[in-house]
Amino acid sequence: MTYQAALEWIEGNKHLIGTVTEKGMYIGDLVAVPVSSTSDHEAFLKNYVLNRNADFSIMPFIGDDMEVWAIDTKRLTPNGVFLYKRLAG
Repeated sequence: MTYQAALEWIEGNKHLIGTVTEKGMYIGDLVAVPVSSTSDHEAFLKNYVLNRNADFSIMPFIGDDMEVWAIDTKRLTPNGVFLYKRLAG
């Protein structure tokens, strides 16, 4: 999916933020994640974990193919654990 399509999907599904999945994952953020190359994917994730700002982290990759992920922000911050669920793309 394109970056624009990912943004539209996120906008239409913001009601998911603050909910808990059937397996107990807290959805604290919905983010567009680049999937065109492993290096772009890893660079985005590193930036996102460091600054917790998806809009800033995605800027170098907006031309890539995207997926939309739900991120468990409650576990990310205190424990350094990165839990996600692929929702679209």
